[in-house]
Amino acid sequence: MEKNQILVILALGLSLISLILGGVYTMKISGGEWTCITQKCQEFITGEAWVAQNCKPTGPDNQMICKFMIEDNVFSVPLSGISNLSAMESCAKYTCDSEVYIRRSG
Repeated sequence: MEKNQILVILALGLSLISLILGGVYTMKISGGEWTCITQKCQEFITGEAWVAQNCKPTGPDNQMICKFMIEDNVFSVPLSGISNLSAMESCAKYTCDSEVYIRRSG
């Protein structure tokens, strides 16, 4: 490799490092925080655990009413109306799938 090529590569590397450090410094000065924008289910629950999380006694007779969501619609159904309880599942534990850095204004 020629001396000029080495100098060009070195200058590009230093410029890249400078840009990265400048960006990190700007993030710290301006303030902000990482915010989760999508979540992924890490652990599903079914059966009795699903009932414990989604059903509550309601009304004067303490009938168990279960709430669940299908395609962004929330439904409330008596527990006695769910025929296949093992088919009901929900997420017990989420993890963040992707984050973005949101700067504070001002």
